Amino acid sequence: MSALARTAAAVGRATVRRASNAAAPAGDAAAARPAPRLPEGVDPAALHPKAHAVADMWRWRLVTGVASVPVFGYFCLQMMADHPHPAPGPAYPFMQITSRVPRFPWGDENFIGTPYERQHKGDH
Repeated sequence: MSALARTAAAVGRATVRRASNAAAPAGDAAAARPAPRLPEGVDPAALHPKAHAVADMWRWRLVTGVASVPVFGYFCLQMMADHPHPAPGPAYPFMQITSRVPRFPWGDENFIGTPYERQHKGDH
């Protein structure tokens, strides 16, 4: 028996086992048993010929290309169409101030460091 045939048989048995486990009562020991895995080194894609994979790839490329054109066109039409804009907020006077004198509400004093360091800042 070839590796491909063994893999197909294992997949078939696992499918039947999963279906029977789904129908089994909750307390059944068979339902708690995990489904078998594919043997190490067996590629699941080996069950299909390469031509099938290539055809599937080209089909999805075509679907993507055909579907993306109308979706993008609809998006562009929606963006170009008239749509409401929210009203601007109230014009607060402090929003226009770019240079404040003094720069801070407590004045232009520097509160970083000790009073001695602030007083003798330029003496270095």
